[in-house]
Amino acid sequence: TQALFAIYGSILLLGAYMGWKAGSKVSLIMGISSSLLIFFAVYLIAVNAAIGYILLVIISGLLSIVFLIRFIKTHKVMPTGMLLGVNVVAFLTSLNQLLNI
Repeated sequence: TQALFAIYGSILLLGAYMGWKAGSKVSLIMGISSSLLIFFAVYLIAVNAAIGYILLVIISGLLSIVFLIRFIKTHKVMPTGMLLGVNVVAFLTSLNQLLNI
């Protein structure tokens, strides 16, 4: 699952770049910040799985809420709906891993 979450962090980093290309400095800052937190959580899983998964649950849960609000406002599937789906999958996966420790 660590590889899955590393891919998740990479997707957020790619989203930061795409947002920046579209002219959004906020997307760049938030995307980089979020991906760095995800990569840190992946590292923490190796050190202390519970803390790493708790951090992943919090980050992916908050991002799911943010993208749900954006999706409701814009009704755009790309990129908002896609990122909402990615975050919900990451949230459910990390929550499942946390509950199975």
